[in-house]
Amino acid sequence: MGPAAGAVRGVVIMATYNEAGSIAAVLDEVAEAVRSLDHQGIVLDVLIVDDNSPDGTAQIARDVAAVHRIRLEVLSGTKEGLGAALVRGFRHVLSDSHSNGGAGRPAFLVTLDADGQHDARQIPGLVEAFISSGSGVMIGSRWVKGGSSPGTSAIRTLLSRGGNLLFRVVTGTKGVRDATTSFRVIRPDVAELFDPSKLRVAGYGFFSAFIALAQANGYDIHESPIIFRPRSAGLSKLTLSDCGEFFVNLFAVRKVARVARRQHQSAFQAPNNSADFGAASEQERLSDAKRFNAWIAELLTPALGARVLDVGSGIAAVTKLLATRPMVQSVLAIEPAANIFPRLEREAAAIPKMQCRQVTTTELRNENGPARFDAITYVNVLEHIEHDVDELRTAHVLLAPGGRIGVFVPAAPWLYGSMDRLSGHHRRYTKATLREAAQAAGFRVDDLRYLDVASMLPYWGMYRVLQANTLGGGSGFAFDSILVPISRFIQRLVPNPPFGKNLILIATRV
Repeated sequence: MGPAAGAVRGVVIMATYNEAGSIAAVLDEVAEAVRSLDHQGIVLDVLIVDDNSPDGTAQIARDVAAVHRIRLEVLSGTKEGLGAALVRGFRHVLSDSHSNGGAGRPAFLVTLDADGQHDARQIPGLVEAFISSGSGVMIGSRWVKGGSSPGTSAIRTLLSRGGNLLFRVVTGTKGVRDATTSFRVIRPDVAELFDPSKLRVAGYGFFSAFIALAQANGYDIHESPIIFRPRSAGLSKLTLSDCGEFFVNLFAVRKVARVARRQHQSAFQAPNNSADFGAASEQERLSDAKRFNAWIAELLTPALGARVLDVGSGIAAVTKLLATRPMVQSVLAIEPAANIFPRLEREAAAIPKMQCRQVTTTELRNENGPARFDAITYVNVLEHIEHDVDELRTAHVLLAPGGRIGVFVPAAPWLYGSMDRLSGHHRRYTKATLREAAQAAGFRVDDLRYLDVASMLPYWGMYRVLQANTLGGGSGFAFDSILVPISRFIQRLVPNPPFGKNLILIATRV
């Protein structure tokens, strides 16, 4: 019997080899997790990837699952290592043929050891933390506050902590304390990232390599404390060969992660598919940057006309300023994000020229066809849209002949950092990439220039080096009171600087 329609589904994946002494107890605990999550409307299936264990592990698993009425599948294969087995399990669960077989694609995957050191009864807590945080990977961690590893020898503790430190230093992975453990909850699209042909880590080195690759591709890695118990049966399968693989592959992992990081910075595929905007609190703080918002509105003024469509208005910090321009007769502010729109409604109610709707440009076009606006503005919006050229083509349809677009976006792909990831940015632009996008959509570029030169170095330090995940009040004040005036002064001396933290574009529909 499959999961109920509409239920959230996850799959526990365990790689096994000669786990006859522990698999029954582990599945007993998995059964408790299954029942706990079932009360929350979350269905949990189990996949055992067994490397043809001669001790009968697979049959024991089937028998225990039948007693508990757990939906369990066994995938047999050749013994190639723990990491290789898990990759095989990922591909099996996420394959089109498997997903279309009735159960559907899972919303998350859970991995843990089959030797009893991970307490499967902690799975519901990890899943809850995973869902609430929007993580790419939620690690059940021994080494964060609240986590512990009773019974682990001092030497093993030192090796684990030292290995994790070395991993962070060599690969450039930020903030992860327990990258070597297998107890984690994973987004399916993150699981699909790992390509064994690029990283040949079949053993325990797989776990840290997986984390490095996930973070390099822009996914957030979070940790939740667990108790890592002494093994319930059998002997450790961690060998000197595994340790050697871990150390030897660190530099290969660094190379692959660096390539992924560079690609991600220029054209990031944002992981946040939520209807909510992921950096609402930061947008709230930036709305107080009155000097910066006034500067943006001033630069966009040449693009304006009588009927203005402002796309992705947020909380209307700039939209309100555009509505005050003499040539503007009406502004339609649209914002699809459910957690932002109520605030936009309140702001628009106080401005006679403004109306607002919770729609996208595509929905607007499909409702009424060409709406013939005189101007369309995008302020910190285009970088959130995966197919930016398609979006600009929709704007082309919505504009009257000769209408203009005004676009304000983040610039310099090498600046792509933690705030961009948090905000769900697909990219930062260069002059060339923004020009190409506008021209491909049928626009003639009238003006294209960098701005906010003074903020580049501070932004790099805070969001690339320190990987800050929030915009502090003090930082916002310093930006608006000090850096913006300096940047405006520089721009008066050099109206078209060769670089800057942002780009402004004005283009005409042709």
